Amino acid sequence: MIMHLPLCPGVTFEAGRLHTLLGPPDCVAALLADKTTARFPAVCICSEGSALPECLDPVVHRCRLRRVRSARELLRELASAREAIVVVEHAPALYDEDGAVRRSLGHQLRARSAFAMVVLYAETPDPAFVAIAGGADRSFVLVCAGPSQAFGRRLPPGQRTLMGT
Repeated sequence: MIMHLPLCPGVTFEAGRLHTLLGPPDCVAALLADKTTARFPAVCICSEGSALPECLDPVVHRCRLRRVRSARELLRELASAREAIVVVEHAPALYDEDGAVRRSLGHQLRARSAFAMVVLYAETPDPAFVAIAGGADRSFVLVCAGPSQAFGRRLPPGQRTLMGT
């Protein structure tokens, strides 16, 4: 199973691999809304206070949504996930202080990726995410900035890229 992220051509996610994804929540929604993913069961595991489920509203009927309040619940949900697609939202508040929990999460993500396409998602990186992402097979960073916002420069009228500026 190979899936392309519709928002960014060339970004592919594969079964049997551990992926990390940095970007806006729309990236996760686009991945789960893709016509390829519709054929496979999916689970999204996120923290209790996460805004991610709001972005998933259109695709939530195809995706089992699990909210967790502790590192123990996160690890239990990940261990019990049997779906072909597993998305785990990075929640540093659950395990940031405990290096053992962070290592355990990394090991469980890797173990689960043997049977599923696993994506560890975060909007922004932090040291805990970077530590866990070190064991990923593939990492993607998607930045959604309008061309006129890049480098704080405005583009001349009619110009759409930074070429020639």
